[in-house]
Amino acid sequence: MFRIQNIRFAALLFLLILTAMSYYPAFSNTVTIEGGVNPLNRYIAIVAVLTFLLYFNYHSWFSNRVIKTFIFCAAVAIVVGFLLAQMNISSLYEGSAREIIVAFIFLSVGYNSKMSKRELTIAIIIYSLSVAFVSYRQLMQHAGGFFIVNQYLAYGKNTLGVMCAASCVSLLTIFFSYQNKWFRMFLFALYLFILILCISIRARAAFLTIFLVTVTMFYKKTKRQKVTQNDVSWVILGVLVLLVFVMLFPQIFHLITDYINDSFYKNREGDITSGRESGWIFGLGIIHDSPLFGNLLLQKRYDSLIIHNFLIRQLSSFGIIGSLPVLFLYLFLAVKVIKQFLKSNVSDINVGFFVFVILLIISLEEPTFPFAPGTGVILPFVLLGYSCYMQDSCKSTYTRVIAGANL
Repeated sequence: MFRIQNIRFAALLFLLILTAMSYYPAFSNTVTIEGGVNPLNRYIAIVAVLTFLLYFNYHSWFSNRVIKTFIFCAAVAIVVGFLLAQMNISSLYEGSAREIIVAFIFLSVGYNSKMSKRELTIAIIIYSLSVAFVSYRQLMQHAGGFFIVNQYLAYGKNTLGVMCAASCVSLLTIFFSYQNKWFRMFLFALYLFILILCISIRARAAFLTIFLVTVTMFYKKTKRQKVTQNDVSWVILGVLVLLVFVMLFPQIFHLITDYINDSFYKNREGDITSGRESGWIFGLGIIHDSPLFGNLLLQKRYDSLIIHNFLIRQLSSFGIIGSLPVLFLYLFLAVKVIKQFLKSNVSDINVGFFVFVILLIISLEEPTFPFAPGTGVILPFVLLGYSCYMQDSCKSTYTRVIAGANL
């Protein structure tokens, strides 16, 4: 007979798989071709609520500062959104409140899951395999193979890139936490495969984020933790594997060099920013004209223009006063995560802080991250909740040890 913990964990795994599978071509094409809603969305919502209830523990809401801040900001955002909607000023704020609530569900699940190291590893691997499978199928259907093209995916390319980045960083984190060479070989191979997929789908920001976080993790590993001969061997092996891969498939080398050249070096308008600077300028203009209430006061038409920066989008849409609860939560998480990211060792306990940095970096050039879309941020928030729990658990253990010593 299954224990309740097994049922809870199975529900979490199913939720992770569903969120990844929502980007499988058979489902995502419904949005782009038929103009409808992703058919998996309703099931994801049901399973998310069910998983939240299975892991429900209201005591945690008062024991962790991150969760308490989430609840406070969500409550204020709901009240503000309700008032704005009732006064017919704006219905957009309801979306911001909903995004925070969904993110809180994932955070709460991660905190209350109290996963063991084995369960954490299984969850990361299952999610990463699902993301790799979906990304691979998208490439096969829309590009016909590993060809780096300008825009092949009309639905969710950037979100899929963030999911690949979250998978890569989490895989690398648990890679450093195990010593079994065959298992580490599997983790490293999956990391490289997803990294190639991320490049192939032209998720430029996600790829650069993976690179920056990976370099930082290796630097922290060499500076603060003991580097073994085995770790050096893995780095050398990875370089050799990439060299052999390029030699066997020389066209890949040319595709990658063309990709880098096209994306970052050609003197072509909008090449690096993809034309997003027009949205930034528009948003900054609204903030300049109405810093306190943003577009709530000006009521300018955005039409099809999307502001690809979370901070500029919030401030231009609602101003400093209107966006205060959302921005306060954003800045609170940014300070908390970056602080832990800089001072923490690379280990499975701190995996949530390393993965969540991805959302913070991506939020500087995307409109919805770090709180949405829910299908793209589930792993970072679940892992953030897990790392917050482990941090509280370690503090509690340390307090008990000190108290015992004083006796």
